[in-house]
Amino acid sequence: MRRAFVPAIVDNPGDPNSCVDGQFVYQRKAPRERRMDVPTDSLATLKEGDEFKLTLHAKELRALLEGLVPLYRLHRAQGVPKGSKTFVQVDRALA
Repeated sequence: MRRAFVPAIVDNPGDPNSCVDGQFVYQRKAPRERRMDVPTDSLATLKEGDEFKLTLHAKELRALLEGLVPLYRLHRAQGVPKGSKTFVQVDRALA
């Protein structure tokens, strides 16, 4: 099991600088299989007295930041992608 942040570039006319949305998910992987999201209850289902805590350790927080910054740059350069797209980061020599 691992925690992962799944981001999405969004159109936010009220605050154009807030252009990346996303959610934290738990993912499970069996040997030789792809990681799959594990369904979890929404925080909206919490009742009074229930607790929820999400801790991001330094390595996870850095990975989140390193994943988000390129998305903000992409949004600034190209706006919100139309349809479903997959972006792959390549180094300058290969590009």
